[in-house]
Amino acid sequence: MENGKICPKCYGKECTKKGIVKNKQRYRCKRCKYNFTRSNCWKYSDEIRQKAIKLYLEGNGFRRIERLIHVSQ
Repeated sequence: MENGKICPKCYGKECTKKGIVKNKQRYRCKRCKYNFTRSNCWKYSDEIRQKAIKLYLEGNGFRRIERLIHVSQ
């Protein structure tokens, strides 16, 4: 397994570095030729996201949720 990366498409373990885009390392799977960037797209913790979802399901709007838990959309 090169670089310790796993392909999100075919779950292949043979991925190589393939350049940098927007200061993030890109990878290419040797098995399916898929290019990907490994990133953490979640800006907030699971606890904060769960609070936001709970508030939304209780009928609160996005702006109210922002004010209550001090986050942005």
